[in-house]
Amino acid sequence: MRGKVKYCWLLGLLLQSPAAGAQDSGWSGAPWKAVFPYTFSAAPALGVLLGRAEEIVYQDAGGDAKLSQILWDILPVVYAGFSLDCSPIDPWRRWGFFGEVTVKWGLPLMKTGIMEDRDWQDPANPSVMTDYSKHDAYSKGVFLLDAAFGVSAPIQLPPLMPAVSAIRLKGFMGFSLMHHSWSAENGYGEYRNLGNYTFYGPVITYQQVWYILAPGLAVEIPFLSRFSAELGFQISPLVWCVGQDHHFTRHDLGHQEQHLFFQDDMAYGLFLEPQAR
Repeated sequence: MRGKVKYCWLLGLLLQSPAAGAQDSGWSGAPWKAVFPYTFSAAPALGVLLGRAEEIVYQDAGGDAKLSQILWDILPVVYAGFSLDCSPIDPWRRWGFFGEVTVKWGLPLMKTGIMEDRDWQDPANPSVMTDYSKHDAYSKGVFLLDAAFGVSAPIQLPPLMPAVSAIRLKGFMGFSLMHHSWSAENGYGEYRNLGNYTFYGPVITYQQVWYILAPGLAVEIPFLSRFSAELGFQISPLVWCVGQDHHFTRHDLGHQEQHLFFQDDMAYGLFLEPQAR
């Protein structure tokens, strides 16, 4: 048996406070500028996450026949947090090291859409779905940590492009930790062996934890003297994900009252993320 887990973030909004930057304080002036030519900044973060989390468990390693599939809507989850940044005081004229850390917390107890659970439990007909249920999905909590540390270097451009005198190349190593948990409540189910059933209250809880270590490259382009745009990507096979289901079974579904736990691990999955900001 092998598992495949997907996570999709479709939209994020980051609000920053320029007053939090340390370059306007004494840290950026003499004598600190000669001894430690770096500046620190901090900014609040507020936004929404949109997308869908998906977990697929296959019947056989290397095969395409599914054993189960769980879909959780993220429509949306509101988050708040902060970011910390350390970079050279004058990154457009000199190379230097940089570091970025962003932490976000999703607001709990939000209804985020629906949850669907499908199963293929007939070995003689592996392509025929045997069980299906649909429930209201609630977010129980989100924690996101993103960190990147690397080196940046400016590249001076020829005078043929007077609007942009230099661009900034960045090479870095990134680390991401994502934890998201949901609760599925109410709804209905259609089961081959048990018939139809209407659910009330909690039915399933589920959580995903992701660990991603990925190197990346980016190019930063200034415009309008005070703004910049950045394009880049990260790619790595160093991805580990753990998904855990907690099912509440019931007497009237033919089970004794009990709690069923399922855990699926995905190690060394491929991570590829284009970036634009």
